[in-house]
Amino acid sequence: METDSQGPLTVDRLAEGTGTPILVVDFVQFSATRPLSEELGEHSRGHPVYRIDPVTDLTGEEGYRPLDALADGYAAACARHGLPDGRLLVVGYCSAAPLALRLAARLASTAQRPPGSAPVELVLVVPTWPDAKMIAADFAGMRTDLGVPPAPAPDLDRGPGDAGAERSLRQMHRVLRQDLLAMARRHGIDPGATALTEMSARYRAWLGFLLAGRDEAGRQWPSGVVAHVLAGAGDGPVGPAGGETAEHVVRLPVPEREVLGDARLPEWVLGYAAAGSGAAR
Repeated sequence: METDSQGPLTVDRLAEGTGTPILVVDFVQFSATRPLSEELGEHSRGHPVYRIDPVTDLTGEEGYRPLDALADGYAAACARHGLPDGRLLVVGYCSAAPLALRLAARLASTAQRPPGSAPVELVLVVPTWPDAKMIAADFAGMRTDLGVPPAPAPDLDRGPGDAGAERSLRQMHRVLRQDLLAMARRHGIDPGATALTEMSARYRAWLGFLLAGRDEAGRQWPSGVVAHVLAGAGDGPVGPAGGETAEHVVRLPVPEREVLGDARLPEWVLGYAAAGSGAAR
């Protein structure tokens, strides 16, 4: 694996190849199931595979980084890898959908269009669009895991610009740090233990990422990007609230919660890399 270390946001190369590059936006440590990026890297079939893990990157930051700033930073990191140079497939998993969508639009605006194909295609796998309810639920779940009884939802007031999101993040992180220290005292754990510091940073990064993704609500699908959605069985929404529907939606023959663990998922995604723009699956 080659890691780009030239900037604050990173792009990891998981597989080499000469086919259409695949850029996956997902999370390395948030599921017991193997990440989609690693599955695609192992079964790449000659396609170079790159990974962006925004939550891991954000664990090193104290403040709040809005979605546009994340997209700009990752677009710059992609350029250092020569992406996009021709056709590119961007894949976003679950709550990474807003960033994958915004990043695909950035990259499409700079790509050179090969004859007969779109320079950037986007595949969203069981996309989730963060909102205040989801963020409050995740925050409450973190507190429950730390042994704190249910409490009122945090204040997620937007406020002017990004100031509201930054205030919300500081508030939630302050509460979680106090919860972590209380948990440490109950169990006789050193409050300065590295594991607690890392857990605190991970909590902050995840909540900050969700707050940034909340900004995608109401946005239209970007022009210049061919958008596909691989959704679980059912009829739930596939796009952000108030936004337009993707051009191509495929309902997979498995429940949403089982999609990531399905052995056929790499094959379904790789089909988009191998086919031309807008091909049916």
